[in-house]
Amino acid sequence: MPVNHAAALLRSRLADDTPIICPGVQDGLSARINLAAGHKALYMTGAGTAIYQLGMPDLGLTTADDMVRNAAMIASLDRSVPVIADADTGFGGPVMVSRTVERYILAGVAGLHIEGQVVTKRCGHLMGKELVDEATFVARIMAADKARTRVGDDIVIIARTDALQSLGFERLSGG
Repeated sequence: MPVNHAAALLRSRLADDTPIICPGVQDGLSARINLAAGHKALYMTGAGTAIYQLGMPDLGLTTADDMVRNAAMIASLDRSVPVIADADTGFGGPVMVSRTVERYILAGVAGLHIEGQVVTKRCGHLMGKELVDEATFVARIMAADKARTRVGDDIVIIARTDALQSLGFERLSGG
């Protein structure tokens, strides 16, 4: 497996404690506009991908194929610019999460985030999201990490939760 230079670059930037400006992109045009503007990282948005690919809101209708195909195209535009890509819930249980991570690695993605919602998820911008239990979410992240290790890659894995809206600040802050 070739070294994921984009992941190494992203990790280097994260380590130097400087904020990373990472505009959301949904297609080749928006990615090229941001690359031409000089942005040093990009974020492939799931909501934007759903709108671009399906003409529909992000209600869990995009498939792993839709997301990987879009991530690969965006990551291929400039391999020196790391792309962080939305990986939704990983598209199933631990086996599917593992497969999703492997596919994002092959696509040349520098980082991805996996959500803590139920599999038929809703965009983080929308109300009415349902969370999985903590053990399920931890199992997803562990499956992602094991896939990364098994493949021998250093893709950045981000655990993303919508718990603030669902559980409230008081409960999350321990107050």
